[in-house]
Amino acid sequence: NGEYIKHLVKGRYYSKKNDKSFHYRSSWEKGFMKFMEKDENIKQYDVEPLFIPYEFDEITHQYIPDFLIEYKNNSQKVVEIKPDYLINDERNQAKFSAAQKYCKENDLEFEVWTESNNPYGTFIKEIPSPI
Repeated sequence: NGEYIKHLVKGRYYSKKNDKSFHYRSSWEKGFMKFMEKDENIKQYDVEPLFIPYEFDEITHQYIPDFLIEYKNNSQKVVEIKPDYLINDERNQAKFSAAQKYCKENDLEFEVWTESNNPYGTFIKEIPSPI
């Protein structure tokens, strides 16, 4: 799907909340960082903070979610950014299942945010295409 492919850009983004720069692997990730900077409920966040083992094709792999968000109420959420059309991919489902199990065992929430399902609404329209 070209709609997601054209948003695959890399770079660094400086976070005032965290007082450091983070790398991003897509304009969507960068866009979410900008929204999280403005979200007053978020105390801080980290990028690609965890390594979660998962099984796929009888081989153990490492899944690295996009974000770990800490809210001002001290709750924490692990978040993956994916386009809608990749949600049901078999490998992604294995990753998400492992992340849900990991989060449940570690008192964390897990969510996958897409262009149609995220707390910031229609964020994709606000992210300029890098092309």
